[in-house]
Amino acid sequence: MFTLIIVILLLYGLNSWCCEEEFEYREREAERRHRERMRLLKKRMKKNQAAKKRRKTTRYIIRDEYGRILGKEVVEE
Repeated sequence: MFTLIIVILLLYGLNSWCCEEEFEYREREAERRHRERMRLLKKRMKKNQAAKKRRKTTRYIIRDEYGRILGKEVVEE
């Protein structure tokens, strides 16, 4: 009877130890995924900012009575 109690306690301790190790592993993986996601987001934001700097918008402002463009304005963003 005494050995049965010891075996149950050992199995309970082993189970809690494995759960704790699995929890730590999952937490490390979640942190790694978060860092990777943030790195990709920062990279994408930097790429979008570079594209915005190169983007040019052309606005036509003066037309004659036939619809031909007489003057235009180019705005760089």
